[in-house]
Amino acid sequence: MKNYFAIVAVAVLALAFTGCKDEPTPTPDPIAVTGVTVAPTTMTLEIGAKQTIVATVAPSNATNQAVSWKSTDDKIATVAANGEVTAVAEGTTTITVTTTDGGKTATTTVTVNPKVPEVKITSSANLAEVNTYKYSAIKGALAEDPEAISGAPVVTVTADDTVGSLKLTLTSSNATVGAMLPTMGFSGAVDLTGELTEQQIGQMTAVGIPTGADVKEKGSVELDFTKMFGQLTLVPGGVELEILVEATDVNEVAATPATLKVNLVDDYVVSVEGKDFDITEPMEIKQSESEEASVVIDVYAGQGIENFIVKIETESEAFKAALALVGITGEFDLANPGDAAWGTALGALGVPVGDAIKGKDVIPFDISAFIGMIFLATAEEGDTAVTFAVKVVDTAETSAEAALAVNFVKDGEPEAPAE
Repeated sequence: MKNYFAIVAVAVLALAFTGCKDEPTPTPDPIAVTGVTVAPTTMTLEIGAKQTIVATVAPSNATNQAVSWKSTDDKIATVAANGEVTAVAEGTTTITVTTTDGGKTATTTVTVNPKVPEVKITSSANLAEVNTYKYSAIKGALAEDPEAISGAPVVTVTADDTVGSLKLTLTSSNATVGAMLPTMGFSGAVDLTGELTEQQIGQMTAVGIPTGADVKEKGSVELDFTKMFGQLTLVPGGVELEILVEATDVNEVAATPATLKVNLVDDYVVSVEGKDFDITEPMEIKQSESEEASVVIDVYAGQGIENFIVKIETESEAFKAALALVGITGEFDLANPGDAAWGTALGALGVPVGDAIKGKDVIPFDISAFIGMIFLATAEEGDTAVTFAVKVVDTAETSAEAALAVNFVKDGEPEAPAE
C-alpha cells in the first residue's frame, strides 16, 4: 500500500511540473506598408542646385521602411539614394519614390531653370563695418619698408559670365591722403577695364592694382590693397579711407556695390633698436676691422624726442679717463646738452646733440664715432668691454631703453685701406 501512494505522489508532482512549463512567444505578424508621401511635391531649381525630397512611409510603424528613388530623366535631374536631387539641365522631370514593401509610390515634379549669372564682390575684411589696421609712419619711413602693414584687405570680384567692368572710387577725409590718391591714379570713379592713360596704368601697377586685360573678361579678380596701404602709412596721424567697388559682367549684370571702410591708425612707437643687429646680444669689434665697423642704434619717438639719455659703462680706467677729459663722468642727455663741454666734444665727433635730436621722431645714433677713441685710449690694455645704455623719452613722457654690450678686441692694427 505504501508503494502505491508513493507512486501516485510522484505522478502528481510530474504532472504539476509539466503544467508550469513556459509556452513559446508567438512571432507578431509584420505590419504592412499602406502608402508613402513626399515633401515637397513640386520643386524648382537652377542648374547645379541641390535639394532633398523627404519620403514618409505609412504607417509610421510599418515593418519595412525601405524606399528607392528614380528620375524619369537623369539628363534633367538626378536623385541619390537619400532623396537628394541635383539639377543638371533645363527642363522638367519627375522623381518617383517606391516602397520596397508593397511598391507604393509618390512623386515630385522637378523644374530646372537656367542659372542666373551672378556677379559678386567679397572681401577678407568686414564690409559691414570700419576695419582698423595699425602702422607706424616713422618706423616705416626709416626702415624704407612702407609695405610693412599686417592684414591689409583683399577684395575679390567674381563673375559667372566674366568681368565686364570694375570701378573703384577712393575717398578720404584726410586732405593729405586726398592729395595722394591722384598720384596713385585714382581721381573720381576709375574703371579698371576702361581706357586708362599710360601714367594711370603705371601708377596703379605701382600700388598693386590690376588693369586692362588683367581684369577684363576674367572670372575672378583680386584687389590686394597691401601696397596702396603701404604708401599711405607714410602719412602721419592716421588715415580714413573708403573704397567703393562696383562691377558688372560682360552682359551688364551688376553686382551689389560694396564699400570697404578703412581706418589706418598711426600706432606711433617709442623704441631703441639695433640697425641690422639684435641690441640685446653682446657684440664684438676687432681692432683689425675697426675702420670698417658701423654700429647704429635706431631710436624712434612718435611724439618727438624730449630726452635722449646715454650712459657709457666700462671697467677700463683708461677709457674712463678719456671720457672725463670731454666732461663725461656719468649719464648725459644728448637732447639737452646746454653748454656742457661734452656737447661740443661729441658734436665734433659727429654725434648728434641738441637741436639735431630735440623734437625729432627718428634718430640713427651712430656709436661708430667712439670706436677709434676707445682703441686709442685703451692701447696699453687688453680687450675692453663697454656698455652703451640708451634711454629715450618722448614729449608724451613715453619711454624706451636698451643697452648694447660691446667687447673691443685687440687683435692688431687695422689694415690700411686698399689704394
